[in-house]
Amino acid sequence: MLLQLDAIFSAPRSFSRHYSALLPLTISDVPIQFPKISYYLLWHERQHRSPEFRWFRELVISVLRNDSHVVD
Repeated sequence: MLLQLDAIFSAPRSFSRHYSALLPLTISDVPIQFPKISYYLLWHERQHRSPEFRWFRELVISVLRNDSHVVD
């Protein structure tokens, strides 16, 4: 049913390419420039030295770096 709808969806190009290989989608550039989005990792001070939370923070950063995103 969803494949029969005429709809517009805005998503990152990597997301769009992935799903266009699985579904009959058309990818087009948008006629406007979207602003850059910044992402932040925030945590409570008591988890700052926790090995589990440190591992998770490092994992998130690693995944984002390996997915062609810029992470500072």
